[in-house]
Amino acid sequence: MANINKIKREADNLLNSGYASMDARQILWERYASSFESRRDFDNVIGTYIRRKRRRAENASASTEKSNKIIPFSDKTATTCEVTSDKKGNTEGVIKAPVGTFTTEEDMLRYMELDPAEFAITACRKSKWEAQTPDGIVPMEAMRVTVEKRIPQLTEEDVAEMVQKSVDRAASMVTFPKVPKSKTTEYGRMGVFQLCDCHFGAYCSRREHGIDWGPKECAEDVAFITDQAIAQLKATPVDGLLIAMTGDALNSDTITHTTAHGTQQFDGLLHYKDLICEYFEMMTKVVDRFAKELGVQINIIHTVGNHDEKTMYDMMLALRVRYKNDPNVHVLDELNQRKYRIYGNSLLMFTHGQSESKRIKLCPQNEAPEAWGATKFTYIFAEHTHQYRLEPDGRTLVLTGSTIAPPGTWTKNSAYVGARRGAQLCIIDKQYGLVNQCFLPVLHDNDEIDDFVVNVEQLFA
Repeated sequence: MANINKIKREADNLLNSGYASMDARQILWERYASSFESRRDFDNVIGTYIRRKRRRAENASASTEKSNKIIPFSDKTATTCEVTSDKKGNTEGVIKAPVGTFTTEEDMLRYMELDPAEFAITACRKSKWEAQTPDGIVPMEAMRVTVEKRIPQLTEEDVAEMVQKSVDRAASMVTFPKVPKSKTTEYGRMGVFQLCDCHFGAYCSRREHGIDWGPKECAEDVAFITDQAIAQLKATPVDGLLIAMTGDALNSDTITHTTAHGTQQFDGLLHYKDLICEYFEMMTKVVDRFAKELGVQINIIHTVGNHDEKTMYDMMLALRVRYKNDPNVHVLDELNQRKYRIYGNSLLMFTHGQSESKRIKLCPQNEAPEAWGATKFTYIFAEHTHQYRLEPDGRTLVLTGSTIAPPGTWTKNSAYVGARRGAQLCIIDKQYGLVNQCFLPVLHDNDEIDDFVVNVEQLFA
């Protein structure tokens, strides 16, 4: 069995480095799972220690400011309120009043001198008693409420501002000619351009990750990949192009830099609105370049990932507003996690792939049985694992994309470093299905290797 004191010291180092309690427990469990009989035994010892350590640190650092918003009266039946706030923004209020004084959460918040539009009650614990007055017994209640500040949501005005900002920055707005319908069946082929796990908004430093990479470098990589795709599509002409944004296009999902499931992202520094705006501008440049160079109908489809469920929907909403009057671009913004399209003899499924596991190959015939029966080939476009691979299974082929982003702190520490960065392009023939598939690598794929290979002899020269 491992030394418990050693594990506790490692826990202290992780907490002092800024790791959340949940993340610290997971890291230590992965390192020392073999030293405990079960996860329960680990949580009883190490998990309890981490929780107590974090609680003591918060109590020591939090300087609470208590103030009576309303001066209590000597009368036992007076309505009183005491609000406590700490430096982290946590707020708790204790309201004592006759039963029935407050009927809504909004009334309670206003009595605490808090704006209901900015704050919300997340928990309320009540206790009741009876107070003796000259007029008789009056039922009283005390309400201990926990208050959190509401996270700002992206409004229609924000989207409009975002679109206008992009338009204003553009040097010129090119109007593309309408694609003649007579050309839509000239080749009988469609291109599928899959942007894989961009994680836009994440940052990597050369000293830690071997490469300096952020939103600027991500945009450069996407532009380089786009040029490769255009060259391939000009060599193999198509009638239309489907741009598939299959999840984790953005690294975080909230203004506090957490994923859709609440995992804190320490590699992100962009403000929420800047994150949305800059990715939006990058994608409009990609779409506009495809439209200008190819002159074909372009469809844009997306699936949410575990990092960007809300932000990705906001992005598709912005793209729909941007291209609503463009006859050459169609934004497909339905909300299904898995999306299906028929092209000739092929059934196409798009998903991020974080939830389906081995069940992914069973989804098409169960969720789209009529389309399954009417087609000969099934192609599933997924990603999430950051591993570029093809998995054939009968009439079904799973095409898993890689990632554009280099390994971040968590992925590098966990040794998920074998991914070849890039995107993929597929050509689907109406009659014969998949006829061409190629990997589009980023320009700086191997830069990170150089800083981790050191000739020791040079250190003593």
